[in-house]
Order: sequence, then C-alpha cells, then structure tokens
Amino acid sequence: MSGYYLAKDMKATFLRHGHALDFFTAKVTNDSLRPLSDEGKKQVEMSIDLLKKLGFSPFKIISSPYKRAIETATIAAKNFGLDRIFQYPELAGQDADSALSVSLNFSQGKDILIVGHQPLLKIMAEKVTGENAIEMPTGGFALIDIEDVKNLKGKLLYNKKDS
Repeated sequence: MSGYYLAKDMKATFLRHGHALDFFTAKVTNDSLRPLSDEGKKQVEMSIDLLKKLGFSPFKIISSPYKRAIETATIAAKNFGLDRIFQYPELAGQDADSALSVSLNFSQGKDILIVGHQPLLKIMAEKVTGENAIEMPTGGFALIDIEDVKNLKGKLLYNKKDS
C-alpha cells in the first residue's frame, strides 16, 4: 500500500477546459497555445459556481500544461481561494492509467480538481466509475466520490453535460 493515501470522503472533479479560440483567431500554430475564448471563460465560471453549490472545494488543482487548461485552472483557483496550480504533462497525453495514478495519488486523500482535455478526461472518469455515458463538453465536469484510491474506483455524483 506504500505510496497511496487512504481516502475517506475524497472527491475528484474532472473538469474539461472551457471553449478555446481556434488557431486562426488565436494567431497560433501550436494547439497547446490556444487560449480560452470569452465564452469559454463564462463556461468555466458557471461550472465553478455549480461545483460550489454542490459543496465541492478542492484541496489542490492539477492541470494539463496547455494554455486553455491553465487558464481554466487559474479561474478555478481564484474562485476556490487557492494560490497554486500544479501542472502535469500526463494530463495532456493519452495514457489514462498514468494520468489517474498521478492525479489521485497527488491529492493526498483530499478533494482534487483535475483540469484537462477530451478524450482523456472522459476515459479517466469512466475508468474510475465504471460508467460508460459520461459526457465532457467544454466547461463540463464529472464529480466523483473516490471510494478506493489504490484501485482507482469511485462513484459518479454529478455530470455537468451542458456547456
């Protein structure tokens, strides 16, 4: 069991970044540099407001290093009163098992907000819950009660499916 924290009432929220500008509008050639649009910022604010109403308050926020994810995480951090975001390149990749392991163990058994992209977040949330119909539109999220960090198992509490 070394390296794993025992979680009691630990929650994880998998939050997809808000709507981002396209390459032309953003004047970038690298996908990782696309920022949030004004619409995307509003989507994130609405999701954070809903998470607060649901009683979720993260101990830590981890994010993909992509600009739109960092901007999403920054909005969340401001709204939750946190002053630090941790960036993990695993959240910009395709390996759900590695991203899950890093994310949930990093939480130290406390509530965590995980900010990233499709399809990785959907795959991660579905692996943890065993659900197969989780939707992750831009600004959408899956709030999960983590019942077993070691075996990466949990129960879906809420899925914000509209953007």
